[in-house]
Amino acid sequence: MSLLEKATIENWDVNLVLITVPDEEVNSQGMLAAVNYLDKLRLQYDLDIKLHLNSEPTFQQASHDHNHYYYTGSIGKIMPSVLVYGRETHVGTPAIGLSSNFILSYIQQEIEYSFDFKETFEDETTPMPVSLLMRDIKLQYDVQTPFRSIALFNLFLFERHADAVFEQFNQAVKSAVQKGMTVYEERIRQEGIALDFDMKVMSYHELYEHAIQHHQFSTVQQIIDDVVAVESEPYRQSIEIVDQLINLCRELGPTTITFFAPPYYPATNASYHPLIESIGETISNTLLTKFKRTSQRIHYFNGISDLSYVSPSPSGSMFKAYEMNTPVFDQTYTIPFEAIERIQAPLINCGPIGKDAHKVSERIHKNSAFEELPVVLETIIKRHFIKDN
Repeated sequence: MSLLEKATIENWDVNLVLITVPDEEVNSQGMLAAVNYLDKLRLQYDLDIKLHLNSEPTFQQASHDHNHYYYTGSIGKIMPSVLVYGRETHVGTPAIGLSSNFILSYIQQEIEYSFDFKETFEDETTPMPVSLLMRDIKLQYDVQTPFRSIALFNLFLFERHADAVFEQFNQAVKSAVQKGMTVYEERIRQEGIALDFDMKVMSYHELYEHAIQHHQFSTVQQIIDDVVAVESEPYRQSIEIVDQLINLCRELGPTTITFFAPPYYPATNASYHPLIESIGETISNTLLTKFKRTSQRIHYFNGISDLSYVSPSPSGSMFKAYEMNTPVFDQTYTIPFEAIERIQAPLINCGPIGKDAHKVSERIHKNSAFEELPVVLETIIKRHFIKDN
């Protein structure tokens, strides 16, 4: 705000647009709405957007780290998910049923902590994938074996897009299901039972098309509408829609459904863009010469940020799998991919020094925030965007 005030008083020859949003890391509904608003401003005033500048506090690289960092990209986050639909039975006759938890355990081992899903960019790497939610969907205790189980996995991204992630995820799920079914077949064989079915693996889009073909569009849409009317969280809506559709399509038999659950933060990066490289030098030189503070570049801000929605990655058009396999996409959760393409511009994150993010002791460095950063931001604007400076 102080920068806008100064720009107004001194009549800077530049347009500055300040966007403040209320939520960010939960579902970023504020930023997703702001994208469309910024696109309208662009059209209304014929704006040529030159830079998206975010000011998220930095992450320490060590406990006693007092360096400043600026970020030329933002890590992506996506949640590929599964619902395993097995075969119910009484606990006393387990060999004639198929526990969904049993199959899900193989999927979990195949994906969680797997280096196959990690990415590397120069000397930076994404964290390993983990499950954020994994359980059966039984509502109470009884002696029926669980036959519906779900898992939501968190994957971090540098350069991969949703289509590539979904393809890799499906291959991993198919491999895991095959391993689990091989063990299951051998164990029930020893119980004198022959396997009389296959466990299919289908995407949500395939399930949706099957449901429409065999049970009518109106029935499917009514299920979706009813779920949305009761559940408030998009990820819960997604789980419930998949669960109800596979229950509708019981003729499929034991099936594992792969899908996406919101939210999705596309990875984005402007490293080595000439403007961003020049701004990076300005940040480092200004902090060093005026405040004796060292500042270093990190390619990806690893705390997740709204920069994901202002400049898509080089493969940014590859979002079709996400749209088709997120049950609530364009229902209660939408990413304005086309508007993002229209407002895209180079990006950078230059904020104050932070410490203990997401802890009760979370804080920012006062001198960095209120003395150093205003000077740095003003220098960036004047040096790179105002003529005759």
